[in-house]
Amino acid sequence: MSQSIVHEASPATKQAWKPTLLIALLAGQFIAFGLVLGVQGVILAEVMLALALTEGIFGTVQLALPVVGFLVLMFNSQLYLRLGNKWQSILSLLLLVSAMLVLATIANLWGLILGLILSGAGFAMLDAATNSASMDFEQASGRHILNVMHGLSSGGVMVGAFITGFALESGWSYQAVAIASAAICCSPIILATFPARYPTASQAQTESADSADGSFHKKPLFIALASICFLGSASEAIAVVWTVIYLLGLEASIALSGTVFALFNGAMLLGRFINAPIVARLGSRVSLLISGIGMLIAAALLLLFNTIPVSIVAFIILGLAVAGIQPTALSAAAPLSPNNSGAVAAPIMMSAYGALLIAPLIYGWIAEFTALRPAMLLVGLFGLITCWLTISIVGRHTAST
Repeated sequence: MSQSIVHEASPATKQAWKPTLLIALLAGQFIAFGLVLGVQGVILAEVMLALALTEGIFGTVQLALPVVGFLVLMFNSQLYLRLGNKWQSILSLLLLVSAMLVLATIANLWGLILGLILSGAGFAMLDAATNSASMDFEQASGRHILNVMHGLSSGGVMVGAFITGFALESGWSYQAVAIASAAICCSPIILATFPARYPTASQAQTESADSADGSFHKKPLFIALASICFLGSASEAIAVVWTVIYLLGLEASIALSGTVFALFNGAMLLGRFINAPIVARLGSRVSLLISGIGMLIAAALLLLFNTIPVSIVAFIILGLAVAGIQPTALSAAAPLSPNNSGAVAAPIMMSAYGALLIAPLIYGWIAEFTALRPAMLLVGLFGLITCWLTISIVGRHTAST
């Protein structure tokens, strides 16, 4: 009995594409995604200062990126069918180049909004294309790569943010950094993508999936996996937005609070690399169950102990726990529609983008009426539901295969 939800697929025209070269290209695309995200995360603070924007206005316009990304993902199935992963990747990278050039050259609020709109479309399209191509690769080769790819993306965010901070400290303008990132991070990957060949579904896969593509999103397994992705992304979003504020509330220094935030992101990076062999050897069900238990442990530590050392450990555990949820859910959902991975990737990613939009807001309002510490019960609830969905729905599907 296989413990993994991802099935061994028939080798899909392996002679038409080279697995090693495709892995290298996908790795480059994931890293480029992370690098641009890391660069943008730092230079937007400089843009805010340069445009003299208030926190309220700046925070409001920031919603443009995830909202546009969510809308783009709603139509990703059609984009996948019309463009394919290759041309969608190229278009998304061109959008990111355009976004960075707009941020560098248009010094007003409308330029910022346009840059965020282009970024939202570019990030969402690249997110969907790279995940979809990785899902196709896994189905064609039987090799699990999504956790590693997402780990590379996390590493790209850390490297991009660090290099940008160093460049700005060294006297570079944010405009120069934006232009350089477009040239260095995106342009080479665009050129490398043009000659690349991607795997396609075999004829047998296509025929067997024709009737499933229109209804897979109604299946309990898919709903469970999308829900688990939402819960994991929601916990991640809460930590991303509130970790520093939570530690400051415990009277930690800003330096220590920032370090804990870095440790959380480092744990995310490490967790994705650790999760890759777990999925390969023990299966998606075990991986998701470990993630749910880790979320429960992190929340319990935060609720039971009101100390800085325990809180640091809790946020590290939370980073390790949520790291593998999104790539594992994508891998597990891929066999539900093997001839249209774009249609599978988009709803999963929409659940993640939706969580990024609403989870920090919900946590903030709960904390408004209670406090930051008891509001962490929300993370524990997410972990509990993740365990329940994994055991009752994902587990039942695994047992049936």
